[in-house]
Amino acid sequence: MKNTLYCALAKAQGSYTVAEMDGYNPHFKSSFSSYKALVDASRPALSQNGLCVVHLVFTEKTKVSVETRICGPDSHFVSCTLSATARDDKPQSIGSVISFLKRYGYSSLTGVTSGEKEDDGEIAEGRTAQVPPTRVSPPQPAKNPQQEAASLMNCNDMNALRATWMACTHKEHSMVMAAKEEAKARLSAPPPKKDQSAMRRVHALAAEKFKGDNDQRHKMLRDLLQTSSLTLVTEKELSDLAAQLEKWDPSTKPTPISIEMGTVLKEARGTEEAVAYWEAKVLPNWLAMTIEERLYLLAARS
Repeated sequence: MKNTLYCALAKAQGSYTVAEMDGYNPHFKSSFSSYKALVDASRPALSQNGLCVVHLVFTEKTKVSVETRICGPDSHFVSCTLSATARDDKPQSIGSVISFLKRYGYSSLTGVTSGEKEDDGEIAEGRTAQVPPTRVSPPQPAKNPQQEAASLMNCNDMNALRATWMACTHKEHSMVMAAKEEAKARLSAPPPKKDQSAMRRVHALAAEKFKGDNDQRHKMLRDLLQTSSLTLVTEKELSDLAAQLEKWDPSTKPTPISIEMGTVLKEARGTEEAVAYWEAKVLPNWLAMTIEERLYLLAARS
């Protein structure tokens, strides 16, 4: 009887642990509990109470549906079905949607919980959290010209300088006027230019080592440094990459550890598990890897 199933599920829920948040979504910059973490937190309790979970997958072109069932004694079960549309009909895209629906179907039906923050459907509605604008309170006027001059000299941007100047009560004092002009000159000065020698060296080596046009080579360099723009990396990172490119031999084979990582990425390609593995295992060691190791892992992930 279903009452028996519900009683068994209630007992099982009393023995769940909280699922570990072992995954990371770089798009939303948020952590989540992977399917494995949800299962680890609940399967022992479910099994002890004679319950099992199965997933039935249905596809129609790019539409994917996953029916999740909790089965109990006497062939009784309760179920829920979730559907979503994949971006295309390639196996990797379909597999990614299946993994996603299994995770949400499992947590919804079993009642297992994690530390994930709820967004009250904001993302589903296409809305993001509204961050209230920062209110900048104008500084309190200083009591004498020396204090006002010191306040002006301590300003870190032009907006703060304007607000501080408006609050001054000794604007005609020579010390206050001099402090304002000095601070204005300091804050208006252009930032020092980066040394472009490392950047030029990296681009020259990329043209020598990699095939393709400029855009393709630039993308390869960004991938090797895991950055959206080469202007965001430090001079040391550029110099280190240039030194590695100079010594790099394209015929060099990847190391066993990179082959092991690549195998994991290939098997999980297109799934949230692959993203979580990349963030947790690959990126922390990325800049310490050789060129051939990075290229091998980039190919394994794509």
